[in-house]
Amino acid sequence: MPDRRPGQASQAHPAVQAGGLSLNDSGAQYSSESRDTRLSASIGRDWGGGRGLRGGVDYARLLNEQWAVGGNFMASIEHQEIVLNGLYSPSKDLHVGLSLGWLRDTDTYPFYSGPADVSVDQASALARVIKRFDEGAWLTQLTGSVYMARARKPDVPDAVMVEESPTLIRFLVDPREIAPGRLQGFNVGMGLRPWANAELKLSLGRETLRYHFQDGSGEKDSRTTAGLGYTHSLPGCWQLEGNANTGVAGDRLSFGVRHGMWNVALARDGGAPGMKARTSLVVGVDVPLGSNPTARCAAATGLRQTRDVRRLDEVFQRPRELPSRALAKVDLTATPFVLASLDKAGLGGSTVTATPDDLIIKLPTPAANVAQLSFNGLPTNNLGSDGRPGVVITSWPTQVLHANDTFEVRYRVNYFPGGVSGGVYSYSSSTGWRADSNVQRVSYTPPAAPGQEGVFVFKVVDHPLTGGYRFALTYVAGPFGDGLEWELDNPDVYRDIAIQYVNPHPLNLGPAWQMVYGDKPVMPPTYDDAGNPIPANDPRYCPYFMSSNPNVLRGVGVPFGSAAYDKDHWETTGVGQTTISCGKTGDYLSTTLTVIGADPRLQAFPAVTLGMDSNPYPLLPAASLNPSTDWRYEIVQTPGQPVVAKIQNGQVVPLAAGTATLRATQAASNNFREASIDATLTVTPAQARVFDNIVATFGDPDFDVPRPQGIPGNAPVSYQFPQAGQDVATLIGAKIHILHAGTTPIQAVVGGTTYTGTLTVNKAKPRLFFYFTPRLFFSSTCGQEWTWPIANQGTNNTVGGTLITNSDGPLFYPMGSEPGNIGNAGPNQFKPYYLRWIGHRAYTPEMAVWSDAWVEQGATRDFEAATSEKIQYSVWGNDRVIFTNGQWILSCSQ
Repeated sequence: MPDRRPGQASQAHPAVQAGGLSLNDSGAQYSSESRDTRLSASIGRDWGGGRGLRGGVDYARLLNEQWAVGGNFMASIEHQEIVLNGLYSPSKDLHVGLSLGWLRDTDTYPFYSGPADVSVDQASALARVIKRFDEGAWLTQLTGSVYMARARKPDVPDAVMVEESPTLIRFLVDPREIAPGRLQGFNVGMGLRPWANAELKLSLGRETLRYHFQDGSGEKDSRTTAGLGYTHSLPGCWQLEGNANTGVAGDRLSFGVRHGMWNVALARDGGAPGMKARTSLVVGVDVPLGSNPTARCAAATGLRQTRDVRRLDEVFQRPRELPSRALAKVDLTATPFVLASLDKAGLGGSTVTATPDDLIIKLPTPAANVAQLSFNGLPTNNLGSDGRPGVVITSWPTQVLHANDTFEVRYRVNYFPGGVSGGVYSYSSSTGWRADSNVQRVSYTPPAAPGQEGVFVFKVVDHPLTGGYRFALTYVAGPFGDGLEWELDNPDVYRDIAIQYVNPHPLNLGPAWQMVYGDKPVMPPTYDDAGNPIPANDPRYCPYFMSSNPNVLRGVGVPFGSAAYDKDHWETTGVGQTTISCGKTGDYLSTTLTVIGADPRLQAFPAVTLGMDSNPYPLLPAASLNPSTDWRYEIVQTPGQPVVAKIQNGQVVPLAAGTATLRATQAASNNFREASIDATLTVTPAQARVFDNIVATFGDPDFDVPRPQGIPGNAPVSYQFPQAGQDVATLIGAKIHILHAGTTPIQAVVGGTTYTGTLTVNKAKPRLFFYFTPRLFFSSTCGQEWTWPIANQGTNNTVGGTLITNSDGPLFYPMGSEPGNIGNAGPNQFKPYYLRWIGHRAYTPEMAVWSDAWVEQGATRDFEAATSEKIQYSVWGNDRVIFTNGQWILSCSQ
């Protein structure tokens, strides 16, 4: 299991501190701290089990109110480590931390071949969230962490092992595999303040460590981690501290007392499995430098105490969860294997050495061969004087060969290029191994030099026999005179190959073909071995056919035999493949029919145009013959165009102005094939949203409120009159109902945004007109009144106003006479209106004196001022005619 203790041996020995410098028998350490920076550097003897010196630097800095960074760097001969820490504080009581670590650890591993030092690299990471609470609260903080570490498998060279017995000497190769570990863990914690001068920290978590071995097996260890910390401040500058932690790294207990400049700490480290426990005692004294030292226990104030110190702590301290030792162990499943075994009696004074790749035998005098040698358990004579095979077959065909295939066999000689022969052979129980004419040698290229390859090239004939064959080197010259000859059972000089013959030229039903589901199937014609169609009257013609898969294609009607039908009586039953074979006895090659789904004939998938300010466009499937509802949609970008939209929750959401292709694809089902249909997708720039002024006229009927410009057509809009008490208009549903002429603001609300416009209602224009002809002739007796026949064509403006005549102009006698002047006919321009004598002269309209009259009506709130057309009037009365109060009256009293 991992050991997280970074070898802090200085804690186990007394120390003396003067200001920022401390000395002990492990070395020297310098510490410095300001408001925003903390630094600690040390150098000394490595007490953690390594050798030589160990140096380390811990650094932390507050960049601003939100960011803090730090790092831990340590290096010794056998251990190098870097940890980078970062802290982001979005608020004063919330912190998010991230730590990334790398280490290289050199340790001694107990391999089968003996212990050896191996360096292992390891990466690690930790993420932490800290929630702090106000000072004085009983709950001071909550924390949560997740972390992982993963070692990298090192490349350890193989090692040779030698085992000897009285008769044999064996060479074995130890593969020396290291199994890297992978650690994953998490913990949660909380801080409590039961009293004002005490703080308690608790944590609980879970860790899992896994090792994977080369044979596919593995090892897993999971444990629960726990931690407890307690700090208590006492009067008189005394402080007590205690900590207890348990986990896969082992158990650790510590207790310390601090008073003023002095501190004493006792710690017990149980260590990880396989490591010794350690008890340490630390005695320290702070000797301040300077003229105005500050007491160690003086309480800091303000934000420095409550926030900055804790932020510095988070990025200054190395995370205890990250392992400080490499997670690696020897892979014991990688067991040594035998390289070679030799009979000592036959060595004749030769010396034998080995590497993981070669066996080297040094002879005292030249010899033709070496004594009996087992190479990986198999006896062989294919060896030179240094123990290496004289010849090695390096490549050969491992796949099944067929007619007219060409293949190579390559070999390598280790001593000299010549003296090699070979070929392909077959075995017969009567004749044994013999050269076979089914495989012909095409060429042979001998190696150019020792250690290089020679190449045999062979070709399978047109009609070979199916079976097993063997390539063999029939002669290999030896290094000193003797060689290998016709050892076709020696595995060093042969390789087996296989040949399968399929006649490529029988009668056949043509190449594979396909058709659409629902179409009328027609069986194929018959062809000869040259590919020529065979006539239907030829005996070789195939008249009946069979289908291997009736779920794709089946015959209909009466079959010939058990399941054969003629070429015209077939129907498709599904989508897939079936083998079509001839129902007639004979050497006919079958063919393959693939029935693909019918075309669903997609249509009615219109182009889409969206504005950048449009609501998402809901996607609807195209019209299809396939009733399936399995649709998928995609946006195909136009080259050179930006990403104009995305599909989210079945809707097109605009992203940028431009064009693209909107594609709808219906999955294959119901014997219909998959099909797609495209439509053009256009995204236009956003339009300015303006609520134009609305103009109407008093008396207009109710009308719909015009939509503001730039609002998408599918966006809901609500309207309102924001001015309280206005009486210009009101809303009836989505229509404006006019009440009076005037101006009032009107608002449109779209998606929470309000746009304000103006409603202006103009005054109506009334039309004043007379009922009768442009000339009116009145005749009346004394006292009779006439009401002028005038009307108003306005909506509800009542008839009224002032009748205006030319009464202020010249006056005329109606009958053209005055008392005492009866005989004078014609108007009298000098007298007021007098009656005429009855019966003196007829008074007709042609003889009338005409005057103009019209009506003027003043403006009101809802109507403009109006003037009627003019008419002419004349009155015949038997007495004086006067005009009063807008009416003509015959006054007999005047």
